Amino acid sequence: MLLPQPQAKGKTMTEQFVDITADAPATRWFAGPPGWIFGALVAANVALTVVAYAGPGRFLVPWLVCAAGWIALGLSAVARIGLAVAQRGRRGAVGMRWLLVGAVVAGTAGAVFTGVPVRAGLQLAKPDMMRYAAGADTPARVGPYPVERAERLPGGGARFMIAGTGFLDGSGFAYAPDGVPPRIGEDTYRQLSDGWYLWTESW
Repeated sequence: MLLPQPQAKGKTMTEQFVDITADAPATRWFAGPPGWIFGALVAANVALTVVAYAGPGRFLVPWLVCAAGWIALGLSAVARIGLAVAQRGRRGAVGMRWLLVGAVVAGTAGAVFTGVPVRAGLQLAKPDMMRYAAGADTPARVGPYPVERAERLPGGGARFMIAGTGFLDGSGFAYAPDGVPPRIGEDTYRQLSDGWYLWTESW
């Protein structure tokens, strides 16, 4: 049987504590808050937001998903920043990565507010729309957009109802080279550029 050996007099045991909560090296971009998972979710939601707002009147399903995503990400950011403030103080909570996330979100909001996604989509769709207005067969798609319905307008124009857009009222594009498209019922138009309009069909 082995008996425990007595410690020599004058010697004491020492303990070394390691701070397992220490921050990871700064060279790892998403090692700390907001974290690479959070960053990836923000990037995915930015892409979904661009898709949602690329449709005239918004694509409904992507818009609902990205709106829920922004709410969840916003609540998560507030909680994580609040926890960081409580644990490490304000300096530890607000860093370059949080500022980058904020800049990406602000840039996305600015692009949506100024209509960049839908204007870019319209540029891709214009050739197909003009071919139909000139007499081509009804297209299944115009640029990146699926066509629900298309009809020619007087004066060489046309309008296109885009599938999956709007909420209660459908939305699409109208091409009227000679002026504002004819108003049918309570339909409304908002001009994007010379001869090109966003069309909302009211019921």
